[in-house]
Amino acid sequence: MAVTTGMRRGEIAGLEWSKIDLKRGHLFITQSIPKLKEGTPILKPPINGKPRKIDLSESILTELRLLHAEREAERSELLDQWADGKHSFIFCHPDGMLYDPQWFTKKWIDFHRRHQLKPIRLHDLRHTSVSWMIYKVHSEAIAKRVGHSNIKMLEIYGHIFESVDQAAASVFDEIRKS
Repeated sequence: MAVTTGMRRGEIAGLEWSKIDLKRGHLFITQSIPKLKEGTPILKPPINGKPRKIDLSESILTELRLLHAEREAERSELLDQWADGKHSFIFCHPDGMLYDPQWFTKKWIDFHRRHQLKPIRLHDLRHTSVSWMIYKVHSEAIAKRVGHSNIKMLEIYGHIFESVDQAAASVFDEIRKS
């Protein structure tokens, strides 16, 4: 989800089923969980304070539908033993208890070690998401998707914009040839 949505770790940790529309194919970021305090989530608004909608790819929707069915089965087995009942976090233990946000980082480190990948931070998947979108998506749409208040934050990707500009220039050569 970090790559396909550009979500931050705390936003992924704080995502609840009530904020996903599996039929329409989008989710709403309304909260973030940067950490737990004595096992209780510290719920905060998204970093810029504004909720946002993110459309989901069909492959992510397929995975989420499978996970939702799995969670519902776990929940119906446990009935009143399911965690507190106030929240239904997407990424949680089989009893509904929320994962500590550090869990995501640990799982990511385990994954890239197991597959002998170059170590990069979990947050860098968010940057990867933005970098890939730059080639095909308008910068205002990218900024909105990843929760930046404006396109100014995208300046850190300037090196990529240069190659996009070169691709834009070649469009006119292609038109001339046709």
